[in-house]
Amino acid sequence: MRRWYIPLATALVPALAAVFLLGGCGGKATDDANDGMVTAGKTKGKGKGDQEKGGGGGGSDRKAIEPTMDGVITGTVKLEGAKPDLAALTTKIQALMSAHQDKTQCLAGSESETTEQEYWIGDNGGVGNVFVWIEPPSNHYFKISDEQLKKVPKEVRVRQPHCAFVPHCSIVFTKYWADGKGTKKDTGQKLIIVNDAAITHNSKIKGGSPNPEQNPTLGPKSEFNYPAEPDPAEITLTCSIHPFMSAYLRAFRHPYAALTTVGKDAKDPAYGTFKIEGVPAGQKVRLSAWHEKAGFLVKDKEITLEKETKQDIPLAVK
Repeated sequence: MRRWYIPLATALVPALAAVFLLGGCGGKATDDANDGMVTAGKTKGKGKGDQEKGGGGGGSDRKAIEPTMDGVITGTVKLEGAKPDLAALTTKIQALMSAHQDKTQCLAGSESETTEQEYWIGDNGGVGNVFVWIEPPSNHYFKISDEQLKKVPKEVRVRQPHCAFVPHCSIVFTKYWADGKGTKKDTGQKLIIVNDAAITHNSKIKGGSPNPEQNPTLGPKSEFNYPAEPDPAEITLTCSIHPFMSAYLRAFRHPYAALTTVGKDAKDPAYGTFKIEGVPAGQKVRLSAWHEKAGFLVKDKEITLEKETKQDIPLAVK
């Protein structure tokens, strides 16, 4: 599955370390300008009150963008410039696993669980696990149709089969705005964190203000439901017992988000591609893309949606 793979045995040294794809960092802009979802420079969460209000200014309602579902956004996130040192990153994480009391379980994971998690890169230069999404213009919101709600998966499950979160990145859509006042309704989706390993994990999850920290210890074969809210900040998932574990989620109030594809293997031509289907053609929106290490690749780029919109995005290693 991975690219430029360093064999496990050679990496052990004596001695963290993929529209509508639903289940995986950023000065300050106004809530209105960012629809309560994105801030400039460093990602920063809004308070609960801001999330629940329309945010259009002056107490006025936001205008609905109808769900015409007649457009699609496609593109590829490609590596630009120097490649990251994946071998060094993998050596580091495997050394940490080897030094841990749970090393037998940790090192029993698949290649994608025991190699570096920060960059997923194909032979085509495509970068997987990049979040790509759109937001409406100022004083607008996306109206969500019954047809769209029927397509929402009932669960997003993040597993811990060994010593890595699987998937590493996930998109969550648990709530949406039912009107221009910001009245929230449930989509029916739940975010479930699962420990399906034979060892204990501590699953610390935290986002911005709408998603305060929870830090449950999960014994083998146990799980918990985290009540994720739409959030301007990324949601991080870590394990205090195994500090080399990490995962990322983003929670939206609409389905217009995707993760770039992690290919079946390094040769997969689909590596780094994304597709957001059912977007409202003819509407002006703001496009953003975010990677866990590179931060925002694009932020609030104004575009007009067409029946077929193509947006290729470069990523430079940081």
